[in-house]
Amino acid sequence: MRCSKLALLAASTLVIAACAQTPADEPINNDIYTGEQQSRAEINSYNPSLAAEFGADQYGMRVYVLAILRTGPAQELSQTERARLQRQHMETINELAEAGSLLMAGPFIDGGAERGIYLFNVSSIEDAQELAGLDPAIQAGVFELEYKLWYGSAALLQLNSIHQQIQKSKP
Repeated sequence: MRCSKLALLAASTLVIAACAQTPADEPINNDIYTGEQQSRAEINSYNPSLAAEFGADQYGMRVYVLAILRTGPAQELSQTERARLQRQHMETINELAEAGSLLMAGPFIDGGAERGIYLFNVSSIEDAQELAGLDPAIQAGVFELEYKLWYGSAALLQLNSIHQQIQKSKP
């Protein structure tokens, strides 16, 4: 059997790479989700003060409240009233986002009864309901909300500050 020089070079490179593992690359513990091992270098990138500031658990996660906005019962409104409530709806979204209470909001593209989502920076449905109650469109019954506790990355707390840097104008 004949081996090409390229095949020999590739095989020897793999052997050298396997034997040249540095202490920083040495696996030291298992990830509970995937069973994969982490290296010291991966663990050393952990920032405990940032994790504490964001309220992150050991996985960098925290609890939020996700709300699905659905079409509410108040659909027989005049165009003028609907436009006024939509403007106030957007003002409320911007105010909640600026206060850090609302991390994400947006409409679904395909329309239908499910209209959009809110992601609240609170850990209880009651707190999210109180914040949503500030929206005149929700008060008027244009939208109804379904609330769910949601476990997601604590890094989402930076979403609004990043969004402000890429947002040319507010809706």
